[in-house]
Amino acid sequence: MPRRATSETRSGMTRLSRPWSVEQYLRAAERLAWCSLLPAVVGATTSCFDTAPTYTAPVQSPPIILGNLVDPSTVEVQTITLKNTPPTTQPLRVPFRSIDAGERLVAVFWRDFDPNQTQEEKNNRFLLAPLLPADSRPLDEQDRVVAFDFDASPFPGCRTVTMHLAHESTYPKDPEHGINDPGKLPATNQFDIAEITWWFDVRDPSLPSQPICWGGE
Repeated sequence: MPRRATSETRSGMTRLSRPWSVEQYLRAAERLAWCSLLPAVVGATTSCFDTAPTYTAPVQSPPIILGNLVDPSTVEVQTITLKNTPPTTQPLRVPFRSIDAGERLVAVFWRDFDPNQTQEEKNNRFLLAPLLPADSRPLDEQDRVVAFDFDASPFPGCRTVTMHLAHESTYPKDPEHGINDPGKLPATNQFDIAEITWWFDVRDPSLPSQPICWGGE
């Protein structure tokens, strides 16, 4: 009489130590084949379909005036002595930086500007409003300058020159004529304006006496 096959678990053996069935071998082989193929599939996917680069549009920022480089200095009264033959001009130079996002800037100059003046009074003191091209360079690579020659000949006495530097869209178009005339209408965005003021003692040698301006000598 043939013996019946038996299996036993010896001391130190686990359940996994027992002989596998045919079905268990087939399932294990299938898992092994899939795991060996997965790295190749993932590698091919990442090499063929790289993540698209992302680009961020520059965000416009208000202009920054480099006050310590402004010429002449704005922290003290500047004396201008008029010549016998006009004009007597004073060069003004304002280094600045700005993130423009493709928009031009405008530098508006006034004589004896006061924010409490009416718009008509400001317009009567308007000097010049040159446009400046946009600059796409990073701030630390910019070397931009606003340049203006102030003719002091018609204005002896105590004078100021004020500049507002802002992007062109800060000043609205004239609704009547549909043109942009910076400085002739109130700005629509005060936060975009960088401001600087010079103080001048314009001396006329032909006048016998003149006031001392702002504590000057």
